[in-house]
Amino acid sequence: MTEMDALRRMLETLRQIKVKPEMSESERKAKVCAVVGLLKVAGSEPPRRSQ
Repeated sequence: MTEMDALRRMLETLRQIKVKPEMSESERKAKVCAVVGLLKVAGSEPPRRSQ
């Protein structure tokens, strides 16, 4: 799997996480945390293979 594939999959996941007004506060916080977690993973460098 290439880096672009991984990014596309992450974007799809982000699109599926919808925050609706009728959600409870804790549900909203959980969704926001999930998004932030995904973005942190996306922003972090992939681990380099030691040679």
